[in-house]
Amino acid sequence: MEDLVAFYKKNGFVVLKSCHQLTALELVREEVHQLFKVQLKYLNRRVESGQTDKVMHHNMSSLFYADIERYKSCLRQASKLVSVFKLISSNSILEFLKIAGLNVLSFPTDAVFHCMAGGLKLPGGYMRIPAHQDWPAIQSSLDSVVVWSTLMDIQSQLFFPLEVIPGSHLGGLLKGNSTDHFYEISTGEFDADSFVPLFVDKCDVIIFSSFLVHQTGLGNDDKLRLAFSTRYENVIEPTNIERSFPNIHRRVVDRDLAKTQPPNLKDVSMIFGE
Repeated sequence: MEDLVAFYKKNGFVVLKSCHQLTALELVREEVHQLFKVQLKYLNRRVESGQTDKVMHHNMSSLFYADIERYKSCLRQASKLVSVFKLISSNSILEFLKIAGLNVLSFPTDAVFHCMAGGLKLPGGYMRIPAHQDWPAIQSSLDSVVVWSTLMDIQSQLFFPLEVIPGSHLGGLLKGNSTDHFYEISTGEFDADSFVPLFVDKCDVIIFSSFLVHQTGLGNDDKLRLAFSTRYENVIEPTNIERSFPNIHRRVVDRDLAKTQPPNLKDVSMIFGE
């Protein structure tokens, strides 16, 4: 583990091989897929059986074109699953972060679900993300990291691999512009030919500095890549203490029951009845 930490500090990223138990990862895949399948069933749409990447892609596409709002709800819900939280906070990950010097860990924001696939780009959203840094989306400790985990093997450029510029974290925050989704680095601040694609298996985990320059690989329209990421901060990092533990994410609660449709007594009784 010490050798991995040394590699991380020099390059700004590291791949933890076989970090996940296959059973834990398959549970996440199954639960994510189930979100889309139950919504298709609710809409009386045909559901393709099986758990392969191709089947998941088919069912997700079916919901996308049948009801895009329900599709977006599935994307939002996927990042909140307990199985996802367990996956991206495993003992191996936490052990690495502790040895790397992140002494008191916290989550500056929720997990993020990344869906890359041809034909599934949301209107006004993004698909392939250009060169960017994640620290502006956290603005907490200088040693904050991103933990990135894929639900399928990524062994070629066809599967939207994560691409990084090794050592770019040492340059700190580069000049760029904040968009609705990310902090895009200005042209001329990095060498586009220096990007290295990270090919990983589905049980691997990529950990990288929030200052590392990275982007999404091109991919192929007939491929599906599902991944999750979360951020960890070191609460007691000196500059984080100086800035009084900054928190740029705000919790907003919409208490308007009209938007969620109040439950009726019969439905509640069925939940708690025999």
